[in-house]
Amino acid sequence: MQSTILLAGELGAGLGHVMPLYRIGEALHEAAEARGIDLRCVFAVHEPALLHELKRSGDLVLQAPAGASQGELKSNTASYAEVLIANGFADAATLRRNVATWDDLFALVTPSLVIADHSPTAVLAARGRIATLVTGNGFTVPPAAIDIYPALLADRAAPAIQGALRDNVNALLTGRGLAPVARLPEFLKGDARAVFTIRELDPYGALRDTALSGLYEADVSPAPLPAEPRIFLYGHAGIASFPLLVRASLETGLPVSAYVTGAGAELKYLLAGRGAEIFDRPPPLSEILPRTSLVVSNGGAGLSHAALIAGRPHAIAPIHAESQMTARALERMGCAAIVETATFDKAVAALKGAAEDGMLRDACASAAKTLDATLPRTPLAALADACLGRIGAMPAEAGDP
Repeated sequence: MQSTILLAGELGAGLGHVMPLYRIGEALHEAAEARGIDLRCVFAVHEPALLHELKRSGDLVLQAPAGASQGELKSNTASYAEVLIANGFADAATLRRNVATWDDLFALVTPSLVIADHSPTAVLAARGRIATLVTGNGFTVPPAAIDIYPALLADRAAPAIQGALRDNVNALLTGRGLAPVARLPEFLKGDARAVFTIRELDPYGALRDTALSGLYEADVSPAPLPAEPRIFLYGHAGIASFPLLVRASLETGLPVSAYVTGAGAELKYLLAGRGAEIFDRPPPLSEILPRTSLVVSNGGAGLSHAALIAGRPHAIAPIHAESQMTARALERMGCAAIVETATFDKAVAALKGAAEDGMLRDACASAAKTLDATLPRTPLAALADACLGRIGAMPAEAGDP
């Protein structure tokens, strides 16, 4: 009999929300083969095009339900409550419709287990019905035992309507015959959690109530800088500042290797015309980072963690509050330079400065050495084995696998 696991990535663009689910899916297949389990993974993600060429034969890649929202998610979102507000939780009728769409997907897929990355509506739909592992980075997996979602930027205040959001969640839960939650963050607890971040980059700090799982890219480790300096450039063509980052990277005069997601034909043409190495598929970070002397990106969590562990200086042009927090944390560690994108000249100067900064290189090497010795590592094989062992009955006390 075949078992199906649904890996949900409801929100978030780019590889940072796709690759963790893909890596977990691969680990699940390896564990299933060892156990003699016939397993199918179904991915329901925000950007399915990123997974179609990676998935195994027999697995499915679907578009995650977008649902109806109450306005566009703004780039300055500083509290997870604002993520919920922007995605329908502020209106009871909208929330019911969005959850019903996930209900229909569950009915079609009939999963034994849901693994959810940045998927609050999917987690709510699965609550009390399907065992759920909540996973993601520090920002997308807030602590569940806190009273409200705090603002994570010093100059911002937490939204005042979180009680109303909790009431909408509870109205839906009680309407489905389930117990209400006492505090809003409880609904996103799931039955178990795997939070892929490290203490230095966790925006919740002392509020974190569960252990951290470290880096999902377990094969990334410190490596000496290459003899030939090289930029590794990653970003989404749809991000307003990314074309400027592409042009500024080329202007440094350094060799460039690039992976561009989204409809980036023009950017790829520009890169190719200037002799850049262009990847059609996501390059393994364990292979590209040792060849790289400077990472240039918009500060996604996955690449930021990997660059830090590899000891690579990182030039970051933040695009939202989450990447701002990541960039500032790395800057405090001396391991990143924040790129000013107001003008092309400022961006070029920032990249050249980061590429030539010996103190930045030394700080990155030192941090990588320390983290390599102390990093919490939760091998995906162990996580996958725990998931398969608890299909259909993952107890709340299981905690972090």
